[in-house]
Amino acid sequence: MAQADSCVAIAVYVLRRRAGETELLFVRRSGGRFGGQWWPVTGTREPSEDPQECALRELREETGLVPETLFSTDLTAPVEGGGYLRIYVAPVGSHAVVSLNWEHDAHRWCSAEEANAVLGKLGEPIVQEAVRVFEQGG
Repeated sequence: MAQADSCVAIAVYVLRRRAGETELLFVRRSGGRFGGQWWPVTGTREPSEDPQECALRELREETGLVPETLFSTDLTAPVEGGGYLRIYVAPVGSHAVVSLNWEHDAHRWCSAEEANAVLGKLGEPIVQEAVRVFEQGG
């Protein structure tokens, strides 16, 4: 399928429930322009895939995770150079094992408060929506 809309990238917020608490996964970029920064799983959409396929591929490539399901949110963010990034929520089991690829050198599970601190003020609405979608099942 040709890329018919202007979604050029995705972000996947991976969430789990552990010991009664909701946690979000962040991965630290190992180098390049964003080296050392903590982010959710992100990636660029290939011309032949739809955004959801991109989200699943990037999640598998970057963390080795396969979500229980994948929820699309109504949230988007502009991308430098044009187009937008679509945001997804991917629930995983409480004991999901993260296997990072070369793009990342560390991962951590954060509470919503910790995630807000990682992303800063601009990221708070995204974290709130990701937690809402996760806890309400879509």
